[in-house]
Amino acid sequence: MNINKTGFSTDHAISLTNTFSSQREDVKKIEEKAREQIKNKPVDQFARADSGAPVNLTATVVELYNREKFNFIIGINEMSIDDKRTIMNLIEKTTQKASAGNGDYFQMERAQTGMQLQLIAEKLIPEKYQEQMQQAIKDYQEEEFNHAKSSYEQMITKFENDKSDVGQRMFARFTAALPIFIAQEEKVRSFYQDIDLSNPSKLAESFEKALAHMGDEQKKSMTHDEIIKADQEALRTKWNEFTSIFPRLQSFQLPTAQKAVYDFSV
Repeated sequence: MNINKTGFSTDHAISLTNTFSSQREDVKKIEEKAREQIKNKPVDQFARADSGAPVNLTATVVELYNREKFNFIIGINEMSIDDKRTIMNLIEKTTQKASAGNGDYFQMERAQTGMQLQLIAEKLIPEKYQEQMQQAIKDYQEEEFNHAKSSYEQMITKFENDKSDVGQRMFARFTAALPIFIAQEEKVRSFYQDIDLSNPSKLAESFEKALAHMGDEQKKSMTHDEIIKADQEALRTKWNEFTSIFPRLQSFQLPTAQKAVYDFSV
C-alpha cells in the first residue's frame, strides 16, 4: 500500500492516483517533511524509492523481537532436541524482515510470514500443541500489524496540530491513508489464506496465484512492472530460504527465476 492514495476507500484511492501523481513537486516536499519529522522515531522511516517512481515510498523497518510466544516449543517432550532447535531457527528465519522495500512488499511479507508459520504448524508441530501454536501465530501477526499501523497513527498525531500548509496536507494524507492501509492489509492476507499447503505442487500453484492477485492490485495503483516482478521474486526467495532449513520442508520449494521446480505449462 502506498501512502500517496487519498480517500477513505480503496476504490476512491485508486481513482485519484493519476491526479495525485501529477503533483510531483508538492509530493516531494511532503515526503521530505515526513522524513524530517520521523527520522528519530522507532517506527517505519519513509524514504524516496530507488526505482525513481514518483510517489512510491520505501521503509527501513525497526525489527521487533516478539518471537518469545513460540518458546513453548522448547518444552515439547514429543520432539527431539535437534528438531526443536531447528524449528526455533525456522521461526527466527521466517520472522526476519527486509531492511527496505515498498509498502506493498511489506504487507505481502507480513502475510507470507503468517503462511510460513502455518506451514511449520501443520507439518512439524504435534497435534496436541496445535491450539497453542495457532494462538501464537495469531498473536504474532496482530503485533506486527499493529506495529505497522502505529506508523500511520504516530504521523497523524504528529501533524494534527501543525497548522502549516504542508502539515495540514500531511495530516489529511495520513488520515486518509490509514483506513486504506487497513483494508489493503486484510485483502493481502486473504490472498495468502488461499494458499494450499497440502502438498508441494498445490503449494507452488496457489502461491503463484496469490502473487498474481497482489500484482493486479499493485497495477491498479500504477506500480511499475519491474517493482512488481522484483517483489514477487523476493517473496519466492524468502520462502525457499525458509523451507531449505528443515529437510521435511524442502519439498515445498518454489520455482524462481533461477530455479524451475514445477512446470505448469500446457
